[in-house]
Amino acid sequence: MPEKSDPFQDFEEWVNQLVKIPSATPIPIKLKLGLLERMIERWRIHQHELENSIPFEEFLSWVCWIDDGRLNFSQRQGSLPASGTGIPPVRYQRTLLVYLLLHHQRRNRRVPVLDIIREFISDVRSHLSPEDFKKTDTGVIRCFTNTRFAANKLRQFGLLKYTRHEAFKTWTLSLPGIIIAARALQDSNWKIPDFQHQSLSGLALFGLDPFIASSASSVKDFSAVVSALSALCGPNVKVFETFNGVLTEALALLQQYWSVLKDPKLTHKERSARSLACCHALECLPLFDQFVDEFVDCIQIEELLKKATTVATQS
Repeated sequence: MPEKSDPFQDFEEWVNQLVKIPSATPIPIKLKLGLLERMIERWRIHQHELENSIPFEEFLSWVCWIDDGRLNFSQRQGSLPASGTGIPPVRYQRTLLVYLLLHHQRRNRRVPVLDIIREFISDVRSHLSPEDFKKTDTGVIRCFTNTRFAANKLRQFGLLKYTRHEAFKTWTLSLPGIIIAARALQDSNWKIPDFQHQSLSGLALFGLDPFIASSASSVKDFSAVVSALSALCGPNVKVFETFNGVLTEALALLQQYWSVLKDPKLTHKERSARSLACCHALECLPLFDQFVDEFVDCIQIEELLKKATTVATQS
């Protein structure tokens, strides 16, 4: 088997030679690949072979190369990767909260959920493996499904809101969600973590990133809350002074929220119900919505994006 420095480039060249389309201008490889894929789908329908008989994980154990105009495969020796591998939903949560803060928290940024997922996966794809892009039995790409699962868990504990805007639904962070994203950005600790869910205890057994529980230090007192939130804003921001009363009332509810999350005596259902109740009480505070709107307008999105990009390129 000849060594190939870039098998995907070789594959593209092979497809260019294999697929011919009459045109006066060069045909993009994406179009040729799309047509080839659709032809394979048509063949499957014709042959009543709708499913690929080779598991995705098994396919990854094969080496592919082009030789003399032929597509060659050779299977590696050894055990196959476990079926169902890939990044579990709990490891998406922290990064998803930060992503939503940086890209979708502004009042004029209302994007349907599916578009958010597409953009999020595009943003983190360098951290994903081929197994994460496997199609599940329902025909959905695994990382798309796991992003939804991650968001659903965040919603169960009030960190994320699933709200309707105009003709579609979108994801919006709650105040606890903003605080966690702020702390992750401050600590440069927002990338997809490497921990293994199976080896965790405590909060992770309920399907939440342990970082969420550790963020309780951000609400230990009034100054800690202001410090966590002001880190997202420029200097001399007056919003915290203007809404001092709202934040003072919110502090007790935020502390109660994290106390609920960390209470080992509560079941999953009890933690979810009580944490959602805390978030609902927060949103019912007088002037709370006005505070959130004005605070979000103070967030230095561009500066935070530059910092996040710098951290990502250095990792």
